[in-house]
Amino acid sequence: MNVLYRFGDELTYSQARDWTISWDNHVVPKNVYVVIRVYNLDKETNPDFTAYVDPWAMYLARELDFLAREDYSVTPREQGI
Repeated sequence: MNVLYRFGDELTYSQARDWTISWDNHVVPKNVYVVIRVYNLDKETNPDFTAYVDPWAMYLARELDFLAREDYSVTPREQGI
């Protein structure tokens, strides 16, 4: 299992593109790219998380935005945009 810590790195973009799932065929992929977004870290209870399977396909479908600031963030795209 590969663990990549910064999604903004060129290697991670390349892997996200290379490991996108082809939903048109019935071949089980050897590798699947998943981004796990952890948020609400300031809550007194456990933080929340969301797993995005095949984030490159979600980006192409305009379901996710990738934003580079000081740190990198992956957020669900707001509806209607």
